[in-house]
Amino acid sequence: TLTYDWVERRGPGLRLDYQYAFKKGMRGEIMYHEFFERDPRDPENESGSLSADEIKSSELHPNRYKFNFNHNQQLDEQSNVIASLLVYSDSQYQREYEMIEKPSLTAQNFSANINRQFTKGSISLSVFQTREFSELALLNRNINSGPIYFPAISFQFSETFWKLDRTIVSGAISGYLERWKTNEGTSGEGVSLSPGLKSKFPVFRHFDAIININEKYSRTRSRDHNVPGSENEVVYQILYGKAKIWTTL
Repeated sequence: TLTYDWVERRGPGLRLDYQYAFKKGMRGEIMYHEFFERDPRDPENESGSLSADEIKSSELHPNRYKFNFNHNQQLDEQSNVIASLLVYSDSQYQREYEMIEKPSLTAQNFSANINRQFTKGSISLSVFQTREFSELALLNRNINSGPIYFPAISFQFSETFWKLDRTIVSGAISGYLERWKTNEGTSGEGVSLSPGLKSKFPVFRHFDAIININEKYSRTRSRDHNVPGSENEVVYQILYGKAKIWTTL
């Protein structure tokens, strides 16, 4: 779909939206929006931390666009792959063309995920990265390169141990393992494990109760390869529970 657009006091624009499904189990979408502004921008008020003198006259008519790509493909009966890419031309696009009052600094967002489903859980392997503009200033397009996470492995499984009438005892475990690095020479690893136990049982004829007991263990390490001895490690362990009694009228 190709749509002509017009924004008051700014000018015309084009919206291209393309959806595809080349074969069974595959679908996706490509979206590209661009606006062609008539008037030059004001370097005195829209350069942010940059000096107005640093902005070239050719940059006063910046390209304003958004690109979004989403792909979902089933590999077999239990596995699928999901990929997405989001790109903004500048930090003010969300506010001016998507009417978002508090826009994020997102410049580029990329992720790819392979998921494998099992009878009682799933495992995912991912890679993702988010890059952000240095500030909310239209004419300052400097981008901070965020960390790239690869591999990032997450899992979740559950099991029902016992079931009799209204009484159920079950358990679950989830967690992740990830590694990241940046272009500036820093890197790190993280691991998290969260086992839990859940019990549901009747307390009166028309009342039921649920008791949840969970524990979370997390450990992260980071380092700056440019600074000897800069490795830092954070470990924490949390045990928490919840109980609830309810009835249905």
